[in-house]
Amino acid sequence: MKHRCFLPWVLVMMCSLRSFAQSTDLITIKADGTASVESSVEAAREIQSEVIAENVRSQVLSIIGEKRYNKFKTMIESRIVKQSAKFIPIVNPGVPVHQADGEWKMSVEFKLSQGSLKKMVQAAGFLNEDEGPTSIVPMVVFTDRDRNASVRWWQGVAKDEAHKLASDVAGIFYDKFQIELSRQNFHLIKPMGLEFSPIPEAFQPEHPSAQDLSFIGDFYQSPMVMTGQVSFKKSKDGGVALGSVQVQVVQVSVQSAGGTQRTVAEVSKQFVSDAGSYETQLRNLCALEFPELAKDLSTQVLEAWQRGVMSGKLLRLSVHGVLTPKQLSGLRSELLQNVQEIKTIKERMFSSSGSVGEFDFDVDVSGDNLDETIEHLKKIRLASFDAQVVAQGTSSRHVEMKVKAR
Repeated sequence: MKHRCFLPWVLVMMCSLRSFAQSTDLITIKADGTASVESSVEAAREIQSEVIAENVRSQVLSIIGEKRYNKFKTMIESRIVKQSAKFIPIVNPGVPVHQADGEWKMSVEFKLSQGSLKKMVQAAGFLNEDEGPTSIVPMVVFTDRDRNASVRWWQGVAKDEAHKLASDVAGIFYDKFQIELSRQNFHLIKPMGLEFSPIPEAFQPEHPSAQDLSFIGDFYQSPMVMTGQVSFKKSKDGGVALGSVQVQVVQVSVQSAGGTQRTVAEVSKQFVSDAGSYETQLRNLCALEFPELAKDLSTQVLEAWQRGVMSGKLLRLSVHGVLTPKQLSGLRSELLQNVQEIKTIKERMFSSSGSVGEFDFDVDVSGDNLDETIEHLKKIRLASFDAQVVAQGTSSRHVEMKVKAR
């Protein structure tokens, strides 16, 4: 008797096949298994379960790397392996064959949705190392354009009347952003507002470089730094406050081969107050606008954390070839589907010369070793493109690939 499916999988197929019908990330896996039991029914059930479990463990290991796999091994069993019906819509077990040594042997073929599995791994938080609140150091400039006065806490905060309004706006900013970030389990290190800077003078520039930001991150034991500017001024009639905010969060502990730091989140907005007392309207407007911006920013940081961006490594990928925007989107999709260690692909730069185009990407990579990902890229076979790695940087963080659409 053929054991084509067991009841749990029948229910999954009835309820879930329609949702998987349009999926393009299904892969087919076929493997053999053995069991030492009395009946063929028991053998089929045990072999199917073990074959699926072993292959799911292997898939998860390739996504998150050995270090995190070993760390979360018990939870992976309960949250991923035992829930495999959520990302395996089709199972076709073979017929158990009784062997001479008394064991049963059977082949199992099933289809697995890599996208659905990756989403479950992300949602469970297995892509990120951090378990407690992650801190963020703010390096934001507050500028009062009417008084030509700026507040940079890392240079010390002047206690004069010219800087008072900028200091008040900074205080509102830090309070509101700290509240929203803490809701997502992140900690904003609020500056003390001291007249003299607590950090070495060499790291107090008006416009900190990537190296300066890395030092600040190390100094405060924080993997992320918030940079940007908040500026404001009176309208021409003096009764309306005009302001702008442009802020981003960067991960200072990781840099690409080009020396750029990974941007985790960013928000920007221009705002106008109601008419009235300028300073009162400005403070009211900040108290109204900052929470929404903070909520947006904190949500982006959380999403990056859940994707495992914080614990991943950054690879610069340069693609050479003639690709339309649609083909470029297709290339990114196929790379994500075929290289499980790749979590996100973000475009950095595009340039073209004649018939040749160059596309630069920052690629977030999970796992413990960039070399493994590079080896996978060297061997990759894509459905819609001919792709070949033609060069690799000496830093092991930069790969050049030649791509041609089929």
